[in-house]
Amino acid sequence: MQAITKILKENKKQKILLVDDVPEIGELVKIILEKHSFMVEIARDARDGLIKAADGNPDLILMDIFLPSTSGVDATIKLRENGFRKPIILFSVLSEIEGIAREAKRAGADDYIIKPFEVDDFVNRVKCSLEENVTAL
Repeated sequence: MQAITKILKENKKQKILLVDDVPEIGELVKIILEKHSFMVEIARDARDGLIKAADGNPDLILMDIFLPSTSGVDATIKLRENGFRKPIILFSVLSEIEGIAREAKRAGADDYIIKPFEVDDFVNRVKCSLEENVTAL
């Protein structure tokens, strides 16, 4: 039975919810992730992201920190308060990583990535977050 479960998990495309208000960045990240066999849904602001997270049950959320009206940090706090336990990765163009990374972790994010990023490193971090979540289950 475990072998069947493993095969089903391996053949199932994992769904990522990408929350970014810059269409060009969102589309580029979507292309990168789809080339690595992920399904990607895009939300353009935190409110839409919260709705899509509740309705779509993504395997991972990738969210920009600086979004209109509500920050990615505040949205992460809200997701965790509402019981979302799957990985959340926050990302931003900020290079002042210590303070931002600390704030992201405090909010309940699993990782923090600085834009621009190296594609292979980015994809590996997404995969690692997903694998750690499966192991924790």
